[in-house]
Parts: sequence; structure tokens; C-alpha cells
Amino acid sequence: MLPTVRLVLLSLVFISQMHAADIPVDPDFTVDKLLGEWTGVAAASNSPMLMKKKEQMKTEPVTKYWMDGANLISSTAFRTSKGCKTRKVILKEAEKGRYTYTGKGESRMSIIRITPTLCLEHTITTMPNGNIYFNLKLYKKGAEPPKEMEKFTEYALSLGLKKENVVFFEKGEKCPSN
Repeated sequence: MLPTVRLVLLSLVFISQMHAADIPVDPDFTVDKLLGEWTGVAAASNSPMLMKKKEQMKTEPVTKYWMDGANLISSTAFRTSKGCKTRKVILKEAEKGRYTYTGKGESRMSIIRITPTLCLEHTITTMPNGNIYFNLKLYKKGAEPPKEMEKFTEYALSLGLKKENVVFFEKGEKCPSN
């Protein structure tokens, strides 16, 4: 029975990697378009962590991207009921518009769309136990919310996520990003 479980887990990892390759990357993506400070507008995920922290994650998180040698660094600051929290990730370029990183699982991030004022990011994370989680993030630059907010929800639903898996952030006191 143990070999069967291994086969199933390997199949799931293979399928998730194939799905990650199917996610379209913005054909006009260049890393310089991603660099700088972005404000989170919305997130959607089937991860239990998002559902657990959904009520705490009300104000807009701030994410900064910068280069450190060949590495792309992402730092996100967000407010919780216990104050400001920061998450920093080192992203390794897999190919144009696709990055990998390791945290609690193996993650593959794709930049689906990027303009001077909007960024849509899609990440697939495979956990050590074989669970696969999707994470979508919509960022903006500037004061106005993007018109694509409704399309964001539609895209999340098309991936099999439910409306309760989608969070829209409210304006409020932001945490300083590093």
C-alpha cells in the first residue's frame, strides 16, 4: 500500500507542475516592471492559512520587489490584530515571468499580467504532505483601485476557488515595508 501512496503523491506533484507550466505569463514581462513598491488590493487562496487569517488581514499589505545580485527579493508588510508582520522571500528565476521559492513548501510564482499600475501574481505551492495550494494576488501602484477587481474574482472562481476564498483589502494604516 505504501508504494501506491507514493505513486499518488508523485502524480499530484507532477500534475501541479504541469498546471504551473500552463499558467500564462505576461508576454511583455520584464523584471524592471515588477521592481518597486506595490499595494495589495486582493488575495485569493485555498490555503487554510488564508482562511484562518482572513479576518485579521483587512488593511492593504505593502509589497516591495528589489534585486540583490541575481536574486529577486520580495518583502511584504501587513497589519494583523497583533501589529505589523513582515514576510521576506528570495525568488529564483525559473524562466521569464516565473520564479520559485521555498517556504513551508515548494512554490512556483507566475506573473500573469503586469502594467505600470497593476500586477496579477499566481502561485502554486506543493506542501511536504502533498497538499497543493493556489494563491492569487492583485497589486496596484497609485491611489485608484484597478478596474480588474471583478475579473480577479472571476479568475479565482475559474480555478475552483470559492467566493469565501477571496479577500479584498480595505484602505487603512499601512505597515512600513523593508
